[in-house]
Amino acid sequence: MSQLIETGFKMNYEVLNIRSIKVTPSGDMNGNKYGASVKIKTVNISQEDDEKFGLVEKETIMEFKIPCRDAHLKNFNAFLRGLQKSNTPLSFTGTPPRDAGKDSYTVTSFEDADQIMAAYQKK
Repeated sequence: MSQLIETGFKMNYEVLNIRSIKVTPSGDMNGNKYGASVKIKTVNISQEDDEKFGLVEKETIMEFKIPCRDAHLKNFNAFLRGLQKSNTPLSFTGTPPRDAGKDSYTVTSFEDADQIMAAYQKK
C-alpha cells in the first residue's frame, strides 16, 4: 500500500449514487503483491445533440478504489451498502482521476476504509 508523505493538494469527492461495489482481498498476481480494497463505480450521464442521430446519451464512468484491511472488508462492504440503500452520499479525498479508457476514470482514495467510517461516526 502506498503512503502519502506530502499533501500539496487534494481533491474532494462526493459520490451521490453508488452503482456497484466490488470487494477485493489482498493477494499476489504474477509476483506482484496488492493490498485489499473496495472499488465502487458511479456514472454521470449527459445528453448531447448529434447531427446524425439526434439526442444521444454519453456516460462518464468513475471507479473509486478505497484501501481496506482484509479483516475489515466485510464491515466496510456493509457500510457502503447501507449508504447505497439510504441514498447517503459518500465523501472522501483522493487522487486526480486517471484515464482508464473510453470515458472511464479511476481515483484512489487518500483515506482508508477505517478513516472513512470513523468520519461518518462523528457526523
